[in-house]
Amino acid sequence: MTNVQSEVDQEPSRAEREAPSGEECRLLSSDVYLFNGPLEDESSDAFVDLVEARTSHKQCASLLVSTNGGTADAAYVVSKCLRRAYEHVTVYVFGRCKSAGTLLVLGSHEMVLGPRSELGPLDVQILNEDVLTPRSSGLDLYDALQAIREEAFAFFENAFLELKMRSGGTISTRTAADVANALTIGLFSPITEQIDVLLMGKIRRAMRIAKQYGRQLGAGDSILNRLINDYPSHDFIIDCEEAFSLFPNARPPTDREARAIDILRMQVLREQQRDLIRVPQPRPTIAPIEFADEFFAPVETEDDDSKEQSDQASEDTTGSDSGEAPPPSGLGDDAETIGETTGKHNDTDHSCTDATEPAEQEGG
Repeated sequence: MTNVQSEVDQEPSRAEREAPSGEECRLLSSDVYLFNGPLEDESSDAFVDLVEARTSHKQCASLLVSTNGGTADAAYVVSKCLRRAYEHVTVYVFGRCKSAGTLLVLGSHEMVLGPRSELGPLDVQILNEDVLTPRSSGLDLYDALQAIREEAFAFFENAFLELKMRSGGTISTRTAADVANALTIGLFSPITEQIDVLLMGKIRRAMRIAKQYGRQLGAGDSILNRLINDYPSHDFIIDCEEAFSLFPNARPPTDREARAIDILRMQVLREQQRDLIRVPQPRPTIAPIEFADEFFAPVETEDDDSKEQSDQASEDTTGSDSGEAPPPSGLGDDAETIGETTGKHNDTDHSCTDATEPAEQEGG
């Protein structure tokens, strides 16, 4: 790819990242895809079918993703599919992209994170028979073992010292240790006997699988260890600031990227009543998107910054100066539909008209 100096000046304090070193906006020179919903076998297969169905590919791909997670296998399949088909992959996260979604993001050459981005830890989730808490973190068992180990040692130590001091030295060190050991075993054995060693094996194997997938997607062990072990809960939010410090290839969006994606988001929200850019949906939506140049037209500058923001928000809400109804987003009513969204420019009302090609394949 030819490196072109970015036209957008980024302040050094802006998440401590610079604008793209290659092009000001990856979306203009990429095959762009949308993935919203669970990462499962069906949805990953549908995504692969979509990519392979293209008759020609550009050098770069951009993926707009929002998901609450799913399986590590599905995340790996989606990420590797893009890596095989394209020389450069950029992933845009403007909302929630949790659990297996974070694994998917690890496979990108570049990740673009907005202020509402949420990544998440990679700790393994296990199914529980208790319907009130259907899932729990695989780290819960290891945290419990660590707590038992610490409490058992503290109990043994206190019992040993108490025996020595209260006996006035009449009890030998060996006898005091034997008695303290017997007391510790008697107290903690009923607890440790409840530990499912087979479950421990499954958890360790699942963690190794997630770590190996991450390695094969290019992530280093230091990053993977933090994602798997260091965060206190599975729902812990890795926001953009934390991600910028964790991932060397993460950056904020340029002004043009943010504007183009916001226009797309508002169009889909008007027509579908669903925020497919920020909020993961229970059923998958997978679609290719073609951005037109006019999506990236710079916002006119006015003397009053607050006036500019207000006018821009009003434009996004109404869709056009003429007051006409907003154009369709190009995504079908069925969230599982794989449709094609093409953004076109209308010189009359400066809105984006989308043409949709209905899809027949469902994902997930």
